[in-house]
Amino acid sequence: MICAATATVFAVGNLADAISGRAEITVPTLANIEPGSIGPNVEWARYAGVTMFVTNVTDGSSLLTGSALLSLGSIVVSATALVLLCVSLLRSRPFDVSVIVAWFMAAVITLASGILGPVLRGQAIERIVHSLPAPAPADLIGRGDTALYIAHELAALPLLVGGALVLVAVALTVARKLRRDAYGIV
Repeated sequence: MICAATATVFAVGNLADAISGRAEITVPTLANIEPGSIGPNVEWARYAGVTMFVTNVTDGSSLLTGSALLSLGSIVVSATALVLLCVSLLRSRPFDVSVIVAWFMAAVITLASGILGPVLRGQAIERIVHSLPAPAPADLIGRGDTALYIAHELAALPLLVGGALVLVAVALTVARKLRRDAYGIV
């Protein structure tokens, strides 16, 4: 519950920033650190990314808003599915159709958040990076194609959670069928 509340706060914050035309983005870097500059035992090092807070993201604002809405929608629908399951358990009707539909909707939206969210955010970051002035620190900012930014934004957690939600929905569907069959026997 605490994790869901924290995720909701971050999703709302990202949505508010995107609507207001601001964004905190992390761009992969292509810069190496000179050998020996950190210490004699370090043969090579590379920056993982540059995090920037950009205040004018009009080119990517709609894409960032869509990505944030997918994340927030995933959290809200998943919480709703959980509440519906709890209510149906209290009513002694755990295999109600509305619960199963809610779990399938939560799975679909979570999977969409895990697949489409990084695509939207990656396209937005590409637009933002390419809108930066040419003298921007090109040695620090990885200027690449859309695939570079999408790959940098991908996360496995929404896909795993979406898969788990699908499994729960399928289990509830099978249990509903078994329960209906059991009523015919008894």
